[in-house]
Amino acid sequence: MRRETLDDQLTPRTLRLIAAIGKHGHLSRAAEELHIVPSAASRRIRKLEDVLGATVINRQANGLTLTRVGMAIAAHAERRADDLDVLQTDIGRLKGGSAIDLKLAVSGPVLFGELPEQLQAYLRTNPNVHLSVVEQTSDSIAQSLLSGDADMGIVLGSHDYPSLHFSLYRVDRLGAVVPPDHRLSRRTVLYLDDLAEEPLIVPRDSVISDLLQSIASQHGVQLRHGIDVSDFASICRVVEGGLGITVMPASTSASEITKRGLVCIPLDYDWARCDIYIATKSGTESRIALSELKHALLQ
Repeated sequence: MRRETLDDQLTPRTLRLIAAIGKHGHLSRAAEELHIVPSAASRRIRKLEDVLGATVINRQANGLTLTRVGMAIAAHAERRADDLDVLQTDIGRLKGGSAIDLKLAVSGPVLFGELPEQLQAYLRTNPNVHLSVVEQTSDSIAQSLLSGDADMGIVLGSHDYPSLHFSLYRVDRLGAVVPPDHRLSRRTVLYLDDLAEEPLIVPRDSVISDLLQSIASQHGVQLRHGIDVSDFASICRVVEGGLGITVMPASTSASEITKRGLVCIPLDYDWARCDIYIATKSGTESRIALSELKHALLQ
């Protein structure tokens, strides 16, 4: 059996038809839901069964039930049908010159790196894409992806969400950021006890804040929290003004740190590794524009 023949039969409408049969247990009701005449729906099922060489539905006097093969198809039917519909829509928009909206949710420090230049290059070659970029904490980004409020995210650290797919974007480590005249500015490495002696300014409910709190609790260290500032650009300004110190991914934030005349000192711990990942909801990369954006960022 040639794979392309099966793919020809597993169209979005046929996939949804099988799912509808499983839901209603009746061909006519399933066909009505999808606005297909029952005879055409029956032909679709029989053609698929011929290609599969297996029965998809059990035909009984009192209705229809799905076979094990049918149930396996139905389990994936809605998701694949939705993916194919999105792909067809994207192709139609690209052919017609219509705009495609993409929403990118980003952890604040990532904006300090080369991301803006990468996005500029991507948009130059994809004029049909309208891109929205919003800054969020990494956990909020994951929730936005799962709910469909964002199409792609760039997060600090990999997260345990089975429905999300993570691709390594950049390798990085955490460092403490201080003013140039700070007492710690000439140190080559810093330790947890060093951080405990200073007002620490990091966004609450962020990956960095949660990590520092967890490690501090494990080692019996009490961290001092400085003023609350919600975004990393503002935090840099506050640190610049001498109101405390912060912790950021050292390499990614290097240009912003240098521009403000600040100093970044590495944290000498294994847990201080803070790699950055591109996150997407599983199955959404069938979208052409989204796949191209990911490819552009990973080059």
